[in-house]
Amino acid sequence: MNWIVRGMNILKSWEFPQKAWIIILAQSTLILFLFSWLLAEYLNNPFMQQYLTNLAPTIVPILSLAFGATAAMTATTLYLRFRKLKDANDRLDTIPRSIQARRAPRKRAPQKPLTTKTNEQQPSGLPTPKFIITESNPSPVVEEKKPDSPPSQTPTIIPEEPEVKQTQ
Repeated sequence: MNWIVRGMNILKSWEFPQKAWIIILAQSTLILFLFSWLLAEYLNNPFMQQYLTNLAPTIVPILSLAFGATAAMTATTLYLRFRKLKDANDRLDTIPRSIQARRAPRKRAPQKPLTTKTNEQQPSGLPTPKFIITESNPSPVVEEKKPDSPPSQTPTIIPEEPEVKQTQ
């Protein structure tokens, strides 16, 4: 019984469920049993030997063609599937990270909605004033000069132009 468990552990490496392996092994055992029974019947029954000898020229080419066609279709199908998988994997390697990030949704923390309370009242029963602060540019305010500030007393120096003598 222990060898069966070890055999099943080896077969698990092909990633089939254990029930599938039991079915596969049971079918293989049944096929071997029926083949051995058919072989024993052929060896001990002269009528069966004569029947298969007369049928062989017809059935052997049919069976060989069927086996060849099945093998070719299986090989072609496997080749195309593996090539498709390889192409898909190569395309994923060529996609820039920014696009890959768009394809994979990220988990985001839920944002808390902004709550505004209306008709909020102070303990005295008066409504609380609300101040609205906007980021828009305020209109320019013209500042007036205050008349009490004395004008600046800094002396200004005006450069004199040199006199040019005119000669005639």
